[in-house]
Amino acid sequence: VIFRELFPRGLTLLDLRDIGVSQLNISNVAARQELRDMMKALHLPGVEVEFFGERTTLPGGPALVALRSGAPLLPAAVYFEGRRCRGVVSAPLDTERRGRLREDVTRVTQDLARALETQIRRAPHQWHLLQPNWPSDYVALGLTPPEASSDR
Repeated sequence: VIFRELFPRGLTLLDLRDIGVSQLNISNVAARQELRDMMKALHLPGVEVEFFGERTTLPGGPALVALRSGAPLLPAAVYFEGRRCRGVVSAPLDTERRGRLREDVTRVTQDLARALETQIRRAPHQWHLLQPNWPSDYVALGLTPPEASSDR
């Protein structure tokens, strides 16, 4: 079992035919806690970036994976257009190593934030957050913002 050190009980492998599911969808994945537990157990740090003119943290995992693996990092968005959807994939971000890993992760995550800003500006009414993102969101809700270096 992969990630046994993260999950003493191991991960559950599902044979979808055994549980009467003909096709895997996001509901099947969301109903299982293992993926969320694995991501939480990895303790990937948030990266402080400027996003729409305010400092906040974004997950550093995408940049870290791209930098370590050489895989391209492609900003993507899906927009509703009437009864149809249109997917947009932007050009790959520059994920060349230039120095210390932490500095590279910060640089690439900031580049990702800029790319996401561009995509969100195309249809801001279609962008939704399920949790506060900026320190001002917490203030507006009367909540205490987390530390800038804490995980999200």
